[in-house]
Amino acid sequence: MPTMRICLSCLIVLSLLSWPLAVPKAAGQDPDVKEICLAENQELFELVGQVKNAPPAGPGLPATSVQYGYLSSVKGLEKVFSTDDPTQQNEKTARLTFYNESVTRRVIHHGNLLIINREGTSTIYFNDSPNGDLTTHGKFAGYAVGLSSHENQDR
Repeated sequence: MPTMRICLSCLIVLSLLSWPLAVPKAAGQDPDVKEICLAENQELFELVGQVKNAPPAGPGLPATSVQYGYLSSVKGLEKVFSTDDPTQQNEKTARLTFYNESVTRRVIHHGNLLIINREGTSTIYFNDSPNGDLTTHGKFAGYAVGLSSHENQDR
């Protein structure tokens, strides 16, 4: 089962109740900005998406992986989809999407397990008019609202 760990000490998330997205202000200055402080290793959001792995592009180069999709829940935010109908809450209605670019740093063979360590960057995007498609490899459109580095381990 793949696991992904993204650690953020504090993330400022714009309230999804105020549209359109304007130039963000500091959390203390704008009631539409919500600051969510986290303890280390605390869960912030859930992801739904695709993974596309590629072998090394040439000798001495690492294998790569991209993961992309949408955030299905975010701690402290109630409206992450453009619809309240739970049967329509998917990549086409998700206001927050993500795109991860990773390189493989180490592959460990341990009995029946294959453990793959990757690191890279993660970007979270906001889109007021979402229309994502998980069958299309590439970035979801929108404003970049979060950027972090990540390490993940697939087993």
